[in-house]
Formats: sequence, C-alpha cells, structure tokens
Amino acid sequence: MKGTAHIPFVGPAGIRGIQFILAAIWCLLITASPKAISQEPAPDPASLAPERVLQALKDSLYDLNQEIDLLQHFLEAATVDNRSLWNTSLKSWRINNPVLRDSLFAVLVDVDSSVQAEAGAEAIVLATPQDDLVEVRFGNAVFKGMTLKNAIGRSGDKGLYRKVAASYQYSPDIELRDPAVKIPSPYRPEFMEINQLPLTFSPRPLERARGPSTAAAELSLNGLSVQVGNHWGGEVHMGFEDANLPFWSSGTFQILAAYDRVKFGAALPLYGGRFVTPAFAPFNVRPRVLNGAPGIAASADFGIVGGSLAFLRMTSDYLVSLTNPDDFYSLSGYFTIYSSFGITLDEKSLARAKFGGGMRRFANWKVIPPEADTLGQELSQIGEVTNFSPYFSFEYVRRAEDEFLRVGVQYFDLTIAFFGSLEVIPGILSIEASYYWPVSPAPRPYENPDFFLVTPKLRIGF
Repeated sequence: MKGTAHIPFVGPAGIRGIQFILAAIWCLLITASPKAISQEPAPDPASLAPERVLQALKDSLYDLNQEIDLLQHFLEAATVDNRSLWNTSLKSWRINNPVLRDSLFAVLVDVDSSVQAEAGAEAIVLATPQDDLVEVRFGNAVFKGMTLKNAIGRSGDKGLYRKVAASYQYSPDIELRDPAVKIPSPYRPEFMEINQLPLTFSPRPLERARGPSTAAAELSLNGLSVQVGNHWGGEVHMGFEDANLPFWSSGTFQILAAYDRVKFGAALPLYGGRFVTPAFAPFNVRPRVLNGAPGIAASADFGIVGGSLAFLRMTSDYLVSLTNPDDFYSLSGYFTIYSSFGITLDEKSLARAKFGGGMRRFANWKVIPPEADTLGQELSQIGEVTNFSPYFSFEYVRRAEDEFLRVGVQYFDLTIAFFGSLEVIPGILSIEASYYWPVSPAPRPYENPDFFLVTPKLRIGF
C-alpha cells in the first residue's frame, strides 16, 4: 500500500529474536563479572549497636588527638631557643631533688619513649615569675606549652605541676640566671598618660619618697613645702619661676595652700636682697631690681593643661626697703597658660614639652616726699610696661629606683631659664641649680642681667 513503511524483524518472529539476543548478553555479563552487579550482604545487626558506634567515634577522636599532640610537640621542640634560659625575664633552674626529677622523667617517658635516651641528664625548668611552667628540658628532649601541661596532667601525682614550679625554692645555688635580667630590645618612644605628667616631672614631697610615710616636708633656699596625706599641703616660696623671676629677684614671696595639683594663696613683699651677698659662696647672688607688693597667687598643673598667675598692687603701706625711691619698678602681675605632652624615651628616660603663652606687667613708681601739711609719703605711678610673650618649656627626667635627674629649659618674655636637679641621697637630699639669662639686646630696667642660684633641697618624711 502506498505511503506505508515496512521495518524488517518487526513482526512477532523479529521481536522474539531481539529478546533472545538481549538475554544472551545478560547471561554473559553475569558470568564474566558477578561482583559488578551483585549487592553487598546485609550488615550484621550486632555491628550497628550504639556501643560499637560510640567506641568507633572515640577511637577516631583519640587517634586525631594523638596526631595533633605529636605535631604540636615537634613544633614546640623546633622553635625552642636555648638562649631563653639566659636573656629573658623568666626564671630558670635545675631540679636538684632526685625523687622529683625521676618522677617528672617517668611522666615524660610515658608520653614520648624517645626521652629514655636522655636518662641521667639534668632537668632544666623555665617558668614565669608567677610560677607558670614554660618548658622542661632533659638534655635535648624538650617539653613545653600544652604538651608539657598535658603530660604532667596524666601523672598519678596531681600535685606534680605545683611541685615542679616550686622546686626553685629549694636552694639558691640551683638558679641558672638572674630573673631581673631582660633582653635588650629597641624601645620605641610613646606618649605618656596625661595623669602621669605631674607625678613624674613635678612630684610633691610625698611622691619623692622611696618609702611609705604619711607626711613630708622639703626645705631649700627657695622655701619650704609640706604635704600631709594624699591631697593637702602648704608652701612658702620665694619668687615666680614660671614668670622667669626666681628667688628674690621679684621682691615677693608666696604663702600657698595646696590641694592635689592646685596651689592658691597670698603674695607678700620681700624686704631683703637689695645688695650682693657672699652668703652663698662661691656663688654671689645678684641683688634684686624689682620691689615687692602684696597680692594673690595661684598655679595648677593638670597634665595636659596648666598655668600660673599673680596679681599684685603696690601701696604706700609697703614703701620699705625700696631699691630707689625716686624711680623703682614692681611686678603688677603675670599669667601663663600652657598645654603639654610627655614622651617615654626608654624605660627610665622621659621628656615633657609645654607650649602656650602669657603676659608680664611691670609698674614704674616714685615716692613723693611728705610736705609739711601731710602725714606721710605718697606713691605716684609714672609708667607701666606690659609684655605678651609665648611660653615654652622642655624637661628631661631620668628616674629609677635610686636615681632622679631632672634638667630643662624654659622661655618666657625674652628670658631663657636653664634648670636642673640631681638626687644625691635617694629620697632625702638633692642639689638644684638654675640660671636665668635675658636675651634682650640690653637689660631692661626691671630685670637682672642674669641670675644664678644653687641650693640643696632636704626632704624629711614623717
């Protein structure tokens, strides 16, 4: 019939032929590789018991932990450095108790049998000052870190760790090094904490002590400073160093009360110091040019900021011991304000810088003699000088347990001050020196050409 396609072997006989061929191929495959298509036998129900599964998991975890411990041991042994016995702040010693040594050796042999080759070697211990074990060494065998801790923990003696850590106390001859020795390492300068600046660079009497006390006093040619307890104190002080007017050059002294880093009180005239005196030979202190006046004074040092001030007023009640009644000067007042920061240069050396500004004012006076109808002298102001100036100070301190050295330089109102202090007897006696040098082209009428002073400072604790 037209349009109909005929496929050979499609009839019943053809289909039976194809089925026969496929069956033959299937039998051939089964015969050649029976395992390729066979199924595994069903597992034994006993092997699926929870106890056996749990034990298998435990065994695998134990094996893994053993591998980790072994790798850690190799890592720690490879990175140990024998120089750590001599050049760190750790303490090191050898165990001279034979019973303790043998107990520790037996524990380490159980963990690593190769340690048996070091039988008879000394037991060297490395530990922190807090008695934390860092490493134990038998000859070339080294245990440290968690490997050491875990090994000792397996011992039947639960106090073995403590016994090993305390074994250095048996006798001083077992110490292998001085724990105070430290590795010399490059020290990078760092900024100091703000609250440490006054404590380090301007310590109060109690803060200078090397031993405990409840009160202390410091006495020098500059005056007397007293501190009672942690907060309160008092001071009688000559001059205004912050204004570059030291000792009696200002003709004024201060009586101040102090609370922490704040001082406040009165300023009063000083009537001495008009003439050169050889009392402080070999240094002759120059006579003062200024004349004192009463007023108020205050200062504060909070570390990051600080300053000082004084306001004075000359009156006819204080016309005593004048330098020149016809033409004399007095300090009317001053103020300084600054910000500061400190740097640690190394473990003992520190530096502090202050930068800011301020003002000094001087008044020019003359005394009018009394007339017949007046009761006394009259005071007349004939001039006034006000100087605004930047303020800068730099201090260096080297401070240790038995050492205190302080040097510095300060600039204010065309005057440079150099100062220093050296402790001679720690916590008791120091020597202080200062030199003030005006850098103006010519000395101004209210300032000395220069001023140099050396004074001992005695500290007494109560």
